[in-house]
Amino acid sequence: MRNRPAALYRLKGFVQGQGSTGWLLHCVGQQVSLEPIQYDTGTALVGIGLADQLTAKRCEAWWSSAVPSPMPSPMPSAAALAD
Repeated sequence: MRNRPAALYRLKGFVQGQGSTGWLLHCVGQQVSLEPIQYDTGTALVGIGLADQLTAKRCEAWWSSAVPSPMPSPMPSAAALAD
């Protein structure tokens, strides 16, 4: 999470693990908080960043490289979003 795009200032939400495990994620700047929780509803994240420096495709590429497979994407396919 510390290697997320520089233009992505804040990232917050829930990350689904295996079974009913998951994590509460909160990133601001270089600070990362990851707390284990009971969670089985799916990955859901909200990010705040500079729109002129950060595209949906870049976020999707970063997420795909940052998390182990088969972790689901927290967002619609980059092709479905306008850059």
